[in-house]
Amino acid sequence: MGLRAQVRDGLTENGRESSLNADCLTGLYAGDLFLGLRDQQTPIRLSAGDLDEAVVSFLAFDDPGEDSGSPFERSDAFRTGFLGEKADCDAILG
Repeated sequence: MGLRAQVRDGLTENGRESSLNADCLTGLYAGDLFLGLRDQQTPIRLSAGDLDEAVVSFLAFDDPGEDSGSPFERSDAFRTGFLGEKADCDAILG
């Protein structure tokens, strides 16, 4: 989700900040779903276990050869988006 939003916004750079921004945008989308802010024909529901899965994926799929941020930084970026707004995610880019 986050990468798709970045391409839509014209961001094609790769790096730590853009990766954390993508994680934040994914959290933003998940937060919108959780709060029912997205107009969906078929409602999507999130449970607490789904959020745990996001954190687990940051730990399980960490690539030490890629500078995408530590699992803790990525979880923090996701949480920033989940609880915040797009401006909070844009701030990650500096």
